[in-house]
This record gives sequence, structure tokens and C-alpha cells, in this order.
Amino acid sequence: MKKLSKIVLLTAAAVMPLLSGCGTKKTETNANNEPAGVEPTTPADPGGSDPVDPPSPPPPSGPTKITVDAHTLSDSNPPINVSSKGQQVTKDKWDETRDGGQNGFNGNYNYTYATNSGSITEKFTKNGYYVSSISGELYYERKSDSTFYSYTSTNEGWKRAETTLDLWDKYTYRISHEVYVHMFDFEDYTYNSNDGMYHNTSTSAITNKIKFQGGYLTYLYYSIGGMYFEIKLSFQTTINIPKSYYYQ
Repeated sequence: MKKLSKIVLLTAAAVMPLLSGCGTKKTETNANNEPAGVEPTTPADPGGSDPVDPPSPPPPSGPTKITVDAHTLSDSNPPINVSSKGQQVTKDKWDETRDGGQNGFNGNYNYTYATNSGSITEKFTKNGYYVSSISGELYYERKSDSTFYSYTSTNEGWKRAETTLDLWDKYTYRISHEVYVHMFDFEDYTYNSNDGMYHNTSTSAITNKIKFQGGYLTYLYYSIGGMYFEIKLSFQTTINIPKSYYYQ
């Protein structure tokens, strides 16, 4: 009888593991080892706050480049008829012009001066000045009174800046100096009615011509040995200001 009881107990022990698997549903898991059908959780933000958008870049800083169009300086109302024939003058007028100094040319602010000495060209108008030489070119334009815009050449083009300039001193000095050096005695000249100029006839070594119009000395030419000096285009000179830029 005891032997039969041991057999029953051994059989029950062998069958129990099989019965425990029968009728029990195995739970499926997902990739996160969580029960199927449960949404995986997102790891928490280590900082404990929502993501923040990056800051916008700051607006551009620094000066703004401004462009100025090319334009022309000229004097539209000359005090004389520029097309008129050169006039004859008296010796007194001649001497007054030659010896009058800078003040004598206060009204003659518009002309071009040229010489092959240093390849210099200067242009004067009432509100502008231009100079060209072997060193380069410069332009000036009156802004107000003695304040001028200067235009100088740079790698970016013609740069505009503000400066001061005594334009009266420049144009009166230039013409008075040329007259002082290259205008001789009245008796050394002969008036030519064909071109309206006075020609120096005292020597063949030089070529020297003078012209008056409406009481103004409007032309002077002097040359010797291949060197020349000339004042021309009185009240007809224009200055072409190039396209330029500045920063603000």
C-alpha cells in the first residue's frame, strides 16, 4: 500500500509542470521589454525642460555704403558772350590786368589750365575744382561755403569725403601767377584781327598769345623749347564728377 502511494506522488510531481503550462497564456513583449500594446515611453529630458529654438542671428551691423551718380559741374550763365571775337584793349587795361594780382581775377573763376610740365591739368568752375597730374586725379565739389566734397580713387571706386578748400585762392592764384610770368609789356604784342588775339612779336624764340573778351582775359598761351603753359576755355569749362560712394 505504501508502495502504491509513492507511485501516485511521483506521478503527480511529474504531471504538475505540464499542467502549469496548459491553459496559461504567455505574455508577449516589445523591443523595450514592455508588454505588447503599451506605447513605449520616451526617455525624460535630462534637463527637465522642453526643447528651446536656437536664437535668431543678429541683424547686420556697421556702416552702409551709399552710391552717388556721376554728374557735371558747369556755370550756365557766363558774364560774357563766349562766342564773341577777341577784343582790342588799351595799354592801361593791359597793365591793370598784368599787375592787378589775385584780386584782379576774382570774376574769372571758370577756366582750364594745362601744361606739359608735370602733365598738369586744372579745371575751375564756380563750385568745383579738378586737378590731374602724374600723381593721379582729384575732384572737389562745393557743399557749402568752404566745405567741399573730395573725390579720390580707391580699390572700390571713387570715394567721397568732406574737406575744406579755399577755391577763390586757388583759381585767382593760378591765373594771376601765369599772367605775371608769361604776360609781357603791351609794346611786345601785335593784335591780330583774324583770331582776335595779341601775338608776341618781340622774339621768335617763344610763342606767346593773349586774348580778351568782354573785359576779361580769357586766353593765354606761352611755349618755349617744347614746354607750354595755357589758360583756355574761360567760362566754358565743365568738370565731370565720376560715380562715387561713401559710408554712413
